[in-house]
Amino acid sequence: MKNTYKLILGFSFTVFLLIFITIKMDCHAIKNDIISLKMKKRIIEDSIKVLKSKETHLLSKNRIESIVEEKFKMYSPSPESLVVVIR
Repeated sequence: MKNTYKLILGFSFTVFLLIFITIKMDCHAIKNDIISLKMKKRIIEDSIKVLKSKETHLLSKNRIESIVEEKFKMYSPSPESLVVVIR
């Protein structure tokens, strides 16, 4: 009887350790995945900031005016005074 109990106890302990180690390794792998995803998120956020900056530059009034003046020889007329006559 004692041998049977020792065998069952040893088997149970071994199974417990295998399950524990498996769960521990899964947690470690998930932790590494989370770190990797956070780094990818930061890289994407930085790319978005760069692209927004480029968009702001490309859509700036000064840039568009300079391109229009260079390529199409257009210019912005000076403001004229407007006289309104009320009768």
